Amino acid sequence: MCHDGRMRAQAWIVVVAVASAAGCSKADDPNLVEATPVLSTQPAPVPIKREPAADADVQHVIEQLRCHAKSSLGACGVLEGFSKGTAWDLTSIHADEARYFGRSFVYRDGVAAETKWVFMIVRKTALNAVSDGDLPMRVVVRDLEKSLVAENNHANKLWMLLTRDEAVPKRNSTASYVLSYASATWDSASPTSGESKLLHVAGGSFVRQGSKRALHVVQLASIRPGASGFTGTLSTFYPLTW
Repeated sequence: MCHDGRMRAQAWIVVVAVASAAGCSKADDPNLVEATPVLSTQPAPVPIKREPAADADVQHVIEQLRCHAKSSLGACGVLEGFSKGTAWDLTSIHADEARYFGRSFVYRDGVAAETKWVFMIVRKTALNAVSDGDLPMRVVVRDLEKSLVAENNHANKLWMLLTRDEAVPKRNSTASYVLSYASATWDSASPTSGESKLLHVAGGSFVRQGSKRALHVVQLASIRPGASGFTGTLSTFYPLTW
């Protein structure tokens, strides 16, 4: 009987000791070692490099608009300038930012739908601030809103001065508006497999440089052979500042 009692007493002591140990905290036991979290060995995802897009082939558009039988004015002038143009020389932008004013010809199913004034801002940026494969720049392309009465009234005068590479007076409302415009959003640009640069605006706009630092821009919504007619926008820009 005594032996059995001693066994029970020992068992009780063991249970109390286990319970006491289970109730200890890091503060109670300074020698308690905290488990080291296991770090993931998975490699960080590698950003996908943007591969150069195929360049624009405007010969179908030239045929659709029958530009061979027309003068090199208007939309056909844009296509001619684009076809003869060279790669956009970004080193020609000497400041951190350049601003351009231009004219666009909008076509829908082969029919001229609208002619409008537009402007573009190009801002240089660091190469490590853009996605892999993109150009070190940001762009903004905007329409000159028709509600801007004074700016639209002076737009043609500004256009003529720029095409002749003449000085623009400070009192020109259109120039003042373009030079002071601040954008909250910017788009990217990348090279192509050919001469053009590709602006990631309006579904993709191809740019080549012409004479007098002009930029000829082709936005193609339909370029496939046999299409009912060209749908897209053809623009020419001249620099206000560079």
